[in-house]
This record gives sequence, structure tokens and C-alpha cells, in this order.
Amino acid sequence: MTTKGRTDSKKLNIFLYLFAVIFILLFLIYTQSKQALNYLQSRETTGYLTIHELSSQRISDPDTPTGTKKEYILNIRDISEGDNYLVFYQVHHYVEIYLDGQLVYSLMPKNDNPVCKSTGCSWVTFPLYPKDTDREIRVVLTPVYKAVEHRQTEFLAGSRYAIFNRQLEADLPALGMGFVAIIVGITFISISLFSMIQYNNANSLVFLGLFSVCIGLWKITDVRSTTILFPQNAILMAQLSLLMLPMSAASFAFFIKKQIEKSQYKVLNCACLLPAIAVILQLLLQRTGTRDLRETLIVSHITIGVTALATCYAIISEWRKMKSDRRNSIKYICFFFCCAGVVLDLTLYYLTGTSNDILNTLSVFLTYIIIMGVISVIELNRQASIDFSTGLNNRNKCNELLLDESVLTEETCLIMFDLNQLKKINDSQGHKAGDHLIQTFAQILRQCTPKHAFLGRYGGDEFIAIIKNNNEQNILNILTDISNAAEAHNALSPDLPLTYSAGYALSTTYPDHTLRMLMEKADYNMYQEKKAYYETLSEANGNESSDSL
Repeated sequence: MTTKGRTDSKKLNIFLYLFAVIFILLFLIYTQSKQALNYLQSRETTGYLTIHELSSQRISDPDTPTGTKKEYILNIRDISEGDNYLVFYQVHHYVEIYLDGQLVYSLMPKNDNPVCKSTGCSWVTFPLYPKDTDREIRVVLTPVYKAVEHRQTEFLAGSRYAIFNRQLEADLPALGMGFVAIIVGITFISISLFSMIQYNNANSLVFLGLFSVCIGLWKITDVRSTTILFPQNAILMAQLSLLMLPMSAASFAFFIKKQIEKSQYKVLNCACLLPAIAVILQLLLQRTGTRDLRETLIVSHITIGVTALATCYAIISEWRKMKSDRRNSIKYICFFFCCAGVVLDLTLYYLTGTSNDILNTLSVFLTYIIIMGVISVIELNRQASIDFSTGLNNRNKCNELLLDESVLTEETCLIMFDLNQLKKINDSQGHKAGDHLIQTFAQILRQCTPKHAFLGRYGGDEFIAIIKNNNEQNILNILTDISNAAEAHNALSPDLPLTYSAGYALSTTYPDHTLRMLMEKADYNMYQEKKAYYETLSEANGNESSDSL
């Protein structure tokens, strides 16, 4: 197998492995959510029940954050020994539990708490003993924010394990997709950083990776199961979830900015800066105690909406210019599906008052991230092999082919080119003129060689062409076409003449040669032609100084 083949095979293996892991995780999540097992359990296990025997009333209290609190009176019958708890999920409420009028449980922020005035979102688990049977249990919930004042609370009694297991099963799709998003994001960020270090090639994949990590963290910290695993970090989980919303919008806008023309940069610069400004403002309000992050959630939603509109405007403008590009059409169609998912989830959030079961945004964005990641990695791989000035293969790509030590078995011709007097042109007319000559010659090579030919910029002014399945007469015809094209350029631009030396070698002339050995023969022949050119030039100019060989 050739070096190129081995490299491509290695890359293919990495991609296949990555996406195999992703699809295994998704498949396992789907399998778990669609269990189709029938089983018989003849012995009773500890379970749980929803408490329906309760009464509730809203009480006005000017000393509370919203001026009201809600009181529930519960009656629980037949409490047995063992794993029995009163369990409910609170969302930004202060919690007090009384047994026969005596306070036995309290969840409040500290008076000197500099972080926030809320308790976050968490599960309340209060142990029940047989002696608590038929005792009056009074639960007082005090909302911290107006937005959660009318939230309904479900009270459960029984095994904590059974209750939490139910919640974990319900949250499994969201948790699974969140972890997949984080894994994919970290992978893309790693690939991007490797590309920047290895090839000094900045790219947009890092922003796609950051976006993936942000939406993964948002969903994982947003589901109720997270506080089961981290019961002491409810405030941190709530704040992290809220902060990831605008940060994901900023990362996404930066990614889109890298995909389109600079004419749309003003719109996208606003789209990138707005979420950052919103986050700074929200954190300042949080730190000064003016408004908690939860109270400024509407700011995050407005920011996301404005950023989405700005991004849509830029995308539509770009789409109009590039409708014929099928790959871009796929990207834009995926993008509009993502916008539809965001609109649907925001609508559901304001209708239901919760984001716990909302998965549309995560689903469509995860699909988008994977599709765009594959496209970006393919583009990244292509850019790592391309000389940006000419669009030809760069020296690394040339050396990748030349490292193949296998003997050539098919008819192959290797041609070496070297521009003449480029240093003199750079010194007299500037490097811009020299760059123009290099780009012009690269264009001539593309026009005059077969489409299947390998063309590369091997050095500053050196070029290489590898042409297969052509006899010597065809090669001579190609060289003649290149010479005619150079003369046509010189006729149009006499002040910036294009001259070059060329040498070729055929595998039929040098059997049992590798590509590297064939290049050495072609390079020698090119050197001889270049030497003859400068000898002729020196005689014509009376030994006037010229470029060194």
C-alpha cells in the first residue's frame, strides 16, 4: 500500500471509530428508552407512590421575595420500615417541612451568600419513619422568582432508589445526547488545535467544537437527574445551564462567520459580540445582587433570538450567491432545521414553563454538528495539503507521494519546473509581482495538463507535475502547450516576463525506479536546461550578473 493510501486509510479508520462510538451510544440510548422485556416478579419490592391526599393554599407574605408562598398539608398512611422518603423536586424555592408544627427540614441560602439568592433546582429527600404515619406533614414552598410562582409540585413517597431510577430513565435520552455532544465537541476542538499546531492552519472547527460542548453542558446540567448525582451543587448546575445558552449562541455565530464571505462580517460581528456582552451584564447583575441569572433568562432568550436572526440574514445572503454549490445547500438546509428546532423549543418552554423534556434543539443541533464536523474535517484535511497561494498541492503533499518506495508499475512521467529570474523580479518590482508570476504559472499548469495530473508547488519557485498513462510524445505536446501559454502571457505583459526551465523523466526510460528516483532524474534534466538558459543569458548580456542556479 502506498504512503498516501496508508495515510488516507488511517484517517478513515479514525472517523469510522469516532462515529461508531457515537452511533453505539445513540443506539444504546434508543434501546433503553424502548425496552421490550416482559418479566414476572412474584415478590413485592420497595416502590413509591404519588401523594394525592393533600391540601394546598397560597399565602400572602410581604417578607418573601415574591410576596407569596404556598403551603401543602400531606397525610401519608402506612409508613413501613426501610427505604421510605418524602421526595419532590423544587425549582428556585425555599423549602420548609414541619411535622406536627415543628420545623424538621429547611432549605435556604445563607444570609451572607454572595453568589445568588436562590437555592437552585434540586431534589428534596426527607426520611419517613413508621412513627410518622398519619402525622401532619406541612411543606412550605416559597418561590424566589415570579417566573416560578405558579409551578406545580409533585410529591412522591417511598424508595429514593425507585424514584431516582425513574427519573434517570426519563432523562436518559437527554443525558446521552448531552454526553455525545460533549465528546464530539472535545474531539473537534482537539482536531482543530492539532491542525493549528501541526500546519499553522486556523480553522472554524474549534468554534463548532465549543458550540457542541456548550449545548452538551446546557442539556446535562438542565435535566433533573444531574442534581441526584451532585446534590450539593444545585446552584452551580443551574447557573452553568443558564450561562451555556448565550455562550453556545456566540460559539455558533463565530463558526458561521468562518463559513461565509467578509461582506457579512458586520452583521456577524454583532451576532458574536451580543451574547458575550449579555453574559458580562448578567454576571455583573448577579454579583451585585441586582438580578439573579434566572431573573435575566429573558435576556439570554432575546440574545439567542437576535443572534439567530443576524445569522439567518448572513446565511440567506450567502445562499443567494452560491445556490449552485450543492455542499453549501446541504449546510444551509441543516442550519434552517436548527432554527426551526430552536423556535419550537422556546415556544414549548414558554407554554410549559420547563425545559426538562425539551429535546428538539439538542437533536437537530447534534445532527447539524456531526454533518458540519464531517464537512469541516474533510475541508481541513484538504487545506493541510494545499498551497494557499496557488491552489496546488503543497510540499508536504508532494513529499507524501515521494516517500512511497514502491517501484512504478504503470507508465508515469514526472516533470520538474523552476521559474527563472524570480529573485531579480522580486528585487526590482517587489514580491507582489513575483507572487503574481507564481500564481500565473500555476494557472498555466492547470490549463495545460490533464485533469488527472498531480500538480504541486514543491518550493518557492519550483513546481512538480506527475502524469500517468501518457507516452513521451504526449508529454512533449503538454510541454509545448505550457511554453505557448507562457509566451502568450509575455506578449500581454512584457514588463513582467514569465520564463522557466523544465525537465522530465519517464518510467519507461528508467524502469525499476521509484517516484523519488524519477524525480531526481527530472530534476537533473531541469537543472541542465536552467544552466543552459543562464549561460545563454550571460553571453547575451555580456556576463551581466543573474540569478544563481
